[in-house]
Amino acid sequence: MGEALLGRRLAAAGAPAIARSGGTHVVEATPVEPHARRVVPGLDEHRSRPVTVDMLISADLVLAVCNEQVSEIIDIEPAAGGWTFALSEFVALATDEGARFTDESFDTWVARVGSRRSKHDLESALPTVSSDVTVDRSGDIADPIGQMLTVYQQTAATLDELLLRLVDLAWPPATRSAPDSPALSRKRWRRPRAGRDSPPSAPATSKRRRFRRS
Repeated sequence: MGEALLGRRLAAAGAPAIARSGGTHVVEATPVEPHARRVVPGLDEHRSRPVTVDMLISADLVLAVCNEQVSEIIDIEPAAGGWTFALSEFVALATDEGARFTDESFDTWVARVGSRRSKHDLESALPTVSSDVTVDRSGDIADPIGQMLTVYQQTAATLDELLLRLVDLAWPPATRSAPDSPALSRKRWRRPRAGRDSPPSAPATSKRRRFRRS
């Protein structure tokens, strides 16, 4: 879900970047969970893929949903530790450090945000999200696998809210190469209503481009 949600936020911001996902426990390619396909349309053809060293080395920023996954990624490629974060952690650090400057490269901004790690009190600075999914004190986001559709909806809401903040910090309006679409980039993920199990609507997909190191 994260890859699709981030891809749509990047497209809405006109960001010259692409989102790719990989799993630390993936053995073979498998389809996306049915509930995830209902919550985030467009995932019917998506297949899971393992995280590889090449994927980590070529990335400008690696985001995980929990700290355990961060450790697993660093075990795969220790050199990626400088740009690998839990999503909640990075959003908290970036909010404190500030948005990317107009003339600042993405790599430089990620390094600037990462420099706050050692002096940052993560528990007190974790971002507050308005969905019902708990982002716990370590910054972990609950895994919805095996749970009800409403849990997937809540997880999608949490991810989308955090990813919107991330994109707004990484590509503030002054750095964007294409006009922002307020109706799309500011649209919040619809929350599940009590007694209803219907999936939220999703923004239209757009062509995505890849991160490149400067």
